[in-house]
Amino acid sequence: MTHHFTIGAALCLALSMPATASDEPTSIHDVLPAATDTIEEFRRAGDWVVFANQTRNTCFMVRTDDFGGAVQMGLTKAGDYGYIGMFVKGAEIEDEIKDISILVNGNTYVGEANPALHLEGGYKGGYILSNNTDLRYDLGKADELYAFPDAPYMVTVDLKGARNAIFEVRKCTSELQSS
Repeated sequence: MTHHFTIGAALCLALSMPATASDEPTSIHDVLPAATDTIEEFRRAGDWVVFANQTRNTCFMVRTDDFGGAVQMGLTKAGDYGYIGMFVKGAEIEDEIKDISILVNGNTYVGEANPALHLEGGYKGGYILSNNTDLRYDLGKADELYAFPDAPYMVTVDLKGARNAIFEVRKCTSELQSS
């Protein structure tokens, strides 16, 4: 079975695979923006919305679709790791870390998908963390991302326009951290 997300504003999955576990964030609270964070819209880049997280001094991009799906990409507080998250309203998600493979721009990345079950708006899904800069570059070049979770289906994510949004996230983060 294929789950196809035609995304229009996003929530979260990963930007590069961890190199050392000791530097890896250990909690969803270290990764995803929290409801208590001060978050403002920074700019729109096509279908993507770039948000400034004033609390963490980082920025992230979001795109949602008409079918209850969302994708989010951003950086962790320290900026050492990026994340990509994919979420669906009312999804049945197990509360355990699962192996996942991602195919983007012809390159395969392997890692772990971390569950995110109690998100605002009834979204559930998962995210992956990464410190691999090759994945970051591939995300900016590709029109689609294919995720192969440890499940009998794959997920296709529309990344059209992500390159411009990634540029805006970098600009937003730079502005936040220089002020």
